[in-house]
Order: sequence, then C-alpha cells, then structure tokens
Amino acid sequence: MDMLQAVSKMNEYEKKHGVFAHLVDGWSAWWLLRLGIYFHLCDLPLKKDIAGKRSDHFRTLVRLMRALPAFIFPRKARYFIVDSSTSLTEQEGSRYFSAWIDEFLLADRDYFKIEKINNLAFHYARGCRAMLPAQMTADLMQLMAFVLRLICPPREIRSISSEISRHLVEGLGLAAFTPGTVQKTLAHFYWSKRLMKYLLRRVKPDFVLVADSGDFNVAAAGRELGIPVIEFQHGLFFNNLPKAMAAHMQPYEKTLPKASHMFLYSQYWHEGLSGCGYAEDELRVVGSLRMDRYRKQRQHKRTSSRKADTCHILLTTQGMNKDLLISFIKEFLLLAGKKLPLFLTIKMHPAYDLNKAIYEDAFAGDGRVKIISGTEEPSTYALLVESHVHLSVSSSSHYDALGLGVPTAVLAFSGHEFMQPLLDLGHARVLSSPAELVTMVEHWRDLAVPQEVSESYFCTAAMENIRRELELIQKSKQK
Repeated sequence: MDMLQAVSKMNEYEKKHGVFAHLVDGWSAWWLLRLGIYFHLCDLPLKKDIAGKRSDHFRTLVRLMRALPAFIFPRKARYFIVDSSTSLTEQEGSRYFSAWIDEFLLADRDYFKIEKINNLAFHYARGCRAMLPAQMTADLMQLMAFVLRLICPPREIRSISSEISRHLVEGLGLAAFTPGTVQKTLAHFYWSKRLMKYLLRRVKPDFVLVADSGDFNVAAAGRELGIPVIEFQHGLFFNNLPKAMAAHMQPYEKTLPKASHMFLYSQYWHEGLSGCGYAEDELRVVGSLRMDRYRKQRQHKRTSSRKADTCHILLTTQGMNKDLLISFIKEFLLLAGKKLPLFLTIKMHPAYDLNKAIYEDAFAGDGRVKIISGTEEPSTYALLVESHVHLSVSSSSHYDALGLGVPTAVLAFSGHEFMQPLLDLGHARVLSSPAELVTMVEHWRDLAVPQEVSESYFCTAAMENIRRELELIQKSKQK
C-alpha cells in the first residue's frame, strides 16, 4: 500500500482498538512503535545504514571512555541539545557546525550536547572538527540501556509486549513484530529514558532542544522533570505523517513521549497541524536559521558565475526507487542529447543512500553528471543556491528549494503522493516521463518562484523568533 493508505489504516485501527492505552513506565508503548509500523505497512526499502565507513572496536572504546566522565560529571548548562552526526552540514573555514541550532548557540555557548551517530563518516570527518563539539556521543547510554534491559528486564513489559504483538500480527498482518521484538524496543526505551532523566537532573537545563521526533527517551525524561522539550522542525511535518498527532490521540496526549513544544518553519506548517490534537501553545512559528543564512547567499551569489546557456539541475536522492530513478535520468539525458545544455548534480541522502558506486557506474563517462555523496561537500543547500531546477520524489528538499527560490519538480515514483499539497497549490510540477523533464529544462529561464511562495514555507528572522519564543515559554513556566 502507498504511504497515505498506510497512515489511514493505522489511524482507523488505533481508533477502533484504543492501543495507545498500553503504557511503559507511564508512556504510550504504541507511540514508540508507530514509525516502524508505518514502514512495514508501506513495505518501504528504507533501512538506515549508519556505517558510512567501517567502524572498529578501538574507536568505539575511545568514544565510550570519553563519554563516561561527561555522563558521570556533566557540567550544568542552559541548553541541553540532542543532535545527529549528519546535522554537521555547514562549514566555516576548517570547522563544521550543526545546521539547525549551532548558530543560535554561538551567542553564549552555554550548552551540553549529545551526538547521536547516524553516519560514522560524518562523525569521523566532521565531529572532531565541530565548531561547537558534543560533550559526549550517545553510544555509552545506548550500551548501558542494552545491558540493563538484559540483566534487569522490566516486569511490566512482557505482558504489554505480547498484547501489542497480537494487535500487530493478527490485526495488521505484520509478522515481524513478535513479542520478543516488541519487548526489546520497549525495554530499551524504559532504561534509556531513566538514564536520560539522570543526566538531565545533573545538567539542570532550562530547555531541552531536539530535531528528531524519534528522541522518545529525551522527550519523556524532560517532561517528567518539568523541563520544556522543544523539537525544531526537521524536514516534512504533515498531519498525515506517522510522527504527527491525530485528533483521535488527543485523550492520550499526556502519555505520548513527544516534545512539549514544536518550533515550525512557517504558518503553513502550523495550519497543516490544526485539529490534530496539539495543545494551543504547543506549536510555535519561528522559521529556519539555515534557510535565512542561505537566502542571503542566494541573493548575493545567484547564478551569475554559471554559464548563462547551461541549466544546472540538482537531483536529491532518498535511497528509494534507485533503479527506476537511474533509468529515468538515463532516458532524460539521452533525449536531451547535445542540443540541450545542462549539468546534472546528484546529491545522495546522507543516511539512507550510501552506495555511491551505483550512480557512478550508471553515469560513467557522461561529463554532464556529477555524483556527490551525502558526506561530501557541497551541502544540499549550497548546491541549491546555484541551481536552476530541483528534482526529487518525496522530500523536504522540495520545500527547501522553494524556500530558496528554486523551481522544483516531483518525479512520479512511489511515495510522491506526499507532495500532493505542493502540486495542488501549483508550487511544484509532477513529472511522469523523461520527456516531460526535457520540456521543463528547455524552458528553465521562464521558471521562477515568487517571494511570497518562498516565504510561505519558511518565514524570515528565525534568530529573533527563536529567542522570543524561548522567552515566552520560560515566562509561562514561571507563572
């Protein structure tokens, strides 16, 4: 089934069976599994490979040893940050900084940061050169949670795991969710939440800041301690995505391990989540620090340095539909021939698309194509700044492109239905064949994104907005 059908099926089953009522240490067990359920219903070939580069026991041991004193004797800080390796996309000189938060932290550097390693190549190449380095990686706490769930499995979880497994196997036909599999996930959350709570008690932050809806242990621990947990929007956030609330979940809202506040890109995203059960003050519009920074670059740089007769196309991948995508682009290049001056850059996803050789082999010898892995420079935003046309299937990069004033097109492969809102508004076009892409590129000079469209997806002045909203949240807490 497609992605929208999967979400609809989950919602209907949840309404009928009240599955959110099963609690682990006070938090909804079903919410912890929901994204995995969604992927299995869609049969998505999305398996995140954190390798990027082969790990070794010595480096792992070094990370664990470095993390230990930071965990036992953490320093107090105003901001507690949970970040990912692949957030280190921005470069200044020889240093890298996190795209979504570091610019804000530079003002006073009063932070405690944990790095989740979701790509070892990013971690090895950039983590050691981070402008605002993490005090520790998440490896130690993950290892401790793993050991604790083996030697001290929570008693309450076994019966809950069996019941939830029954719903998933018999009710939704997902045989992969055996009682043992479910129990591992729930027990890991149980202990990782308690470890995070210990650390937060020591750091005593005013705010917990995250950019991943999957940081369940962080959200639950922060909320138990009464600390505002703020999730910065990262990518798409629609009401029909599995990480978003729906109206039928509202009675269980206090038991869902999610952030207490969401910082969104614009009013567009806020309106899209209206009626979904979020509290009145939970959703805040702030914009994007990264978008503001690259808009300035786009204004100053534009594409004046490019040849005026060459259309520069950026294709961002997601690790899905690889064979179809390659065949589509090959036929497009064949149809374009030499009569249509173009240069195509393929930028690979940093976490879900790691095999560069597949694309290099497919386009070997074609001087019009350049392959850039997710761990290589330039970043997606830097490439967008100098592009005339953007292509993808179902990605937040469609919105990023529009935010930077770059016309975008949706390739009609599996998953593209999530871009229907853009298509309905006429802010993107769907391409069902390589010939349609040829026609689009032939008229690239006539394509433009109005400023009001750009700012409808990303409002401006993110730095000022973030400071304002944090101050309001703190004042509200003090009342």
